[in-house]
Amino acid sequence: GIAIDSASNAYVVGYTNSKDFPVTSGAYGTVCGTNGTCAAAHVTKLNPYGTSILWSTFVGGSKSDGSDTLFFTGPIQLDGKGNIYIMGQAGPTFPLFNPVEPAVKDGAMQVLVAELDPTGSNLLFASRIGSGNIATATSYPAGLVVDSAGDIYLAGNTIGPGLITTPGAFQT
Repeated sequence: GIAIDSASNAYVVGYTNSKDFPVTSGAYGTVCGTNGTCAAAHVTKLNPYGTSILWSTFVGGSKSDGSDTLFFTGPIQLDGKGNIYIMGQAGPTFPLFNPVEPAVKDGAMQVLVAELDPTGSNLLFASRIGSGNIATATSYPAGLVVDSAGDIYLAGNTIGPGLITTPGAFQT
C-alpha cells in the first residue's frame, strides 16, 4: 500500500525476504532474521520525487524462526500528526505493545494493527485483532481507516469464535 502526506512524501508498506532491504539507522526495526532467513514487513518513507529514502524500517521478522513475521496486504494510513498506521496478518509471537487483545496462542495467524511515529523510529502500539485466544482461528485483514479524531476503523474477516465487539455493535 501507499499513502501520501501533505508534503507529498510517499509511505510504502510491503513485505520482503531480503536481509539487504534498505533500512535506515535509527529506524524501529533494522534486523530481519537471525539465522540467514528474512521474512518481514517494511515501511519506507520516500521524498516527493521518489528519488531518496527518508527512512525505512522492518516491522517484525527479527526472530530466527519467523514466528514474529508480519505479512502485509497493503493497508496504510496517516493521521493528522503524521503517525503511520499499518495492518497485516501476524505470526503468533509478533511483539505486542499496548495491545487491545492478549497474545495469540501458538500457530494462529491474526490481524495486527500497529502505529509508528512520524520518524519511523518508535512503535506506538501493536495489537492483534481476531478470534479470541484460539490457536486454530485465523483472521484476515482487508481495510484500515483513521479519522480526524484518531479513531481506527478496521475491516476484515475471521474464522472462529470470540471476535471482540463493543456494546451496541450491529452484530455481537
